[in-house]
Amino acid sequence: MVKEARQRHGIGTAAVCAAAGLPCTTVKRWEARLDAGLAPVQQRGPRPVEPVDWAGLEGRILALRHGRKRTHGTGALVAEFRGTVSRRDLLAMVAAARDERNDQAAQATRHLEWHRPGSVWATDTTEVDIPGFGKLRIQSVRDLASRYTFAPGADHVPVGAEIAAWLEPLIDGHGTPLFLKLDNAANENAPDVLALLARRGIIPLNSPTYYPKYNGGVERGQDEFQAEFAAFLARNPGWRPDAPGQAETVAANTAHALNHRHRDVLGGRCACRVFDPGRKRCMFTKRQRKEVAETITHNASVILGGIADPTVHQARRAFRIAAEHWLANAGIVTEKAS
Repeated sequence: MVKEARQRHGIGTAAVCAAAGLPCTTVKRWEARLDAGLAPVQQRGPRPVEPVDWAGLEGRILALRHGRKRTHGTGALVAEFRGTVSRRDLLAMVAAARDERNDQAAQATRHLEWHRPGSVWATDTTEVDIPGFGKLRIQSVRDLASRYTFAPGADHVPVGAEIAAWLEPLIDGHGTPLFLKLDNAANENAPDVLALLARRGIIPLNSPTYYPKYNGGVERGQDEFQAEFAAFLARNPGWRPDAPGQAETVAANTAHALNHRHRDVLGGRCACRVFDPGRKRCMFTKRQRKEVAETITHNASVILGGIADPTVHQARRAFRIAAEHWLANAGIVTEKAS
């Protein structure tokens, strides 16, 4: 309107503004916004904040170069997310990721020896390459102290409800472990699985994010399983799991072979003899399980005592540390430098 008045009537900007009762600076600012393709008037108050891709941000933080006390690239990340994530929250996330990386470095030099068969199980998904078929996904569970591998599920990556339905008869048949180590996967932490663990008094113990080696006992079992399955494929070239139940049968036979392998670490005995699958264990009562869970939770809160607003990473790490301390004090696990 101001431009039109100037061009058509030759009236200066100041005169037009005075006639309209508007400050010239305001009118010029409106004109500049219009020339830039923006709305001349913006709504008062803070601008809407773009939603944060927390998973993407977590990945960016984990990809930074973490030292023992400092993380390179933090300043640039803070500047990039200024206005969407508070500096305090982002620095807390970086510190938690740095702590996890330092834990991982320490884990690489640790060798854990598990005692008391039946007290700690571990589960994970692995893949077996079958020529002409592709990858066969296998979900396995292993008793860490005895190295006993339960007959695994196969054919696909199971959803949470399938894992829960598969775990329950194992628990009914062999007794209830006190802990189940998980690989931080969504299906292993699905509501159906966590509800089953809570109902049976089993404490879930997750690996650090993006660090499956923390679940080392079952990872070694996966390597053994893949090698044994590969040996079967070498003896049976062209085999494919075409018929229903074929994959489960071969997987069960593979686990059976592993369970009857004599091991130096078991004093020359086999996993089947040490675990004794015909024996149903119940080493901890419901009351004892509740007390253990409460002790670990309390100790984790003590670890977090100096942190005003802990992140999810920090809370999980504190719980892991508290659980590891309890396991060591109970004599269920001992540590040796590798």
